[in-house]
Formats: sequence, structure tokens, C-alpha cells
Amino acid sequence: MKFQIGQKKLISIITIMVAGIAVGVFLLHQEQPVGRGYNTVIASSSTDQNIPPIGACTGPLGQSKQNLFAIQTEKLGQVPAMLEQLDSLTISCNGPDDIMKLPDTFTSMGGQCCGALTNLTEYNEQIDGLKKFSYIPDVPPNPYNIAVQHVKKMLAYDKYTSLTSEQQAVLDQAAKLSEEGPCCCKCWHWYFNEGVAKELIIKYNFDAKQVAEFYDLSDTCGV
Repeated sequence: MKFQIGQKKLISIITIMVAGIAVGVFLLHQEQPVGRGYNTVIASSSTDQNIPPIGACTGPLGQSKQNLFAIQTEKLGQVPAMLEQLDSLTISCNGPDDIMKLPDTFTSMGGQCCGALTNLTEYNEQIDGLKKFSYIPDVPPNPYNIAVQHVKKMLAYDKYTSLTSEQQAVLDQAAKLSEEGPCCCKCWHWYFNEGVAKELIIKYNFDAKQVAEFYDLSDTCGV
């Protein structure tokens, strides 16, 4: 009788263990939530478990490259190869803390923050306009395509660089003079541009009007 009782207990324990393992495997293979309205764009093959989920932009832009193509095709008749290349980058509204956790080998950060690129003439004018800042290494020649190492550098510069009251006044005035300030939303690109602006003020003595021009030319909110 004692043996039979022990056997029943053993069977119960084994059953519980098997059920627990099955539940664990099921949960492990479920898609992890990344927040409402976001799509994960990090490859599942990544070996760095510290990389945060990077969400695709929301809003008028849509939530995927396919939606980008749909908007651009409607406006342009087709998606030019140049836009296909830009749209293949990591287009994200994540904040600076997430971006700082990305490895330096991550894909370049893309733009089109809150709207799709649909006016190639304005885009080309924007890129041409940025050439006037080509003597400044930290001003990206194409704000829609920025290496993640460069992004992280200027995010750190923005976070750890303090301005004098006079310099802060220049920065604040520049935001008022520009169309949208550092960016149309406070994503990583906002703080990236603010970091560059601080450098322009401190190292290159830019005034508010010059910084505002940089903001407008580095705008990635879609044209």
C-alpha cells in the first residue's frame, strides 16, 4: 500500500513538471509585445539579449515598409531605388535610451519620422542645402541615413553637455525660429539634432538663425 501511494505521488510530480516545461516552451516562443502601434524590426537571430525592441514609426507614416511604399507609390507613381534603400534602414521613434543600447554594428538609422518622403525635389534641395555644413563632421550629409555610431555619439553629447545661460538662450530661440525645432517629435532624432546644435553653438559660435537653418535642413518628418 505504501508503495502504491508513493508511486501515485511520483506520477503527480512528473505530470506537474511536464506541464510546467510545456508552458515555459509555449511562452518562450510567443512574440514579445513592443508597445501599441509598433512593429519589431530587430532580427530574431540577434545574439545580444540586451538589445531593446525597436519599433517602426507610427502616425501618418504607417507601420511598415510596405505602407511607406504604398504612400510613395501613390504620390510618385513608383518607389525610386533611392527611397527603397532609405526605407530598408531602421526607421524608429524610439527614445535615446533604447538607441544607446544598440551595438555599433546595427543598421544605420533612417528618417521619415512622421511622414513619408513623397517630394524628391524637396528632398534633393534639402540634401544640397546641408552641403554648406560639410566642414562640420558631426552634421550628417543625409539625415535620413545616419550610422548608429554617429547617432550614439551625439546623443551622449546632448545628454552630458551643459550650456551657459547665453548659449541656452540661442538654442531656445533657434527652436522658435525653425519650422519644427530639432524634430517633429521627441524621438532619438530630436536629441541627436539637439546634440549637434549644442556643438554648433559651443564650437562654431552659431547664432539662433544659423542653428534654426540647420534644424530645418536636417528635418526628417517627410517631404
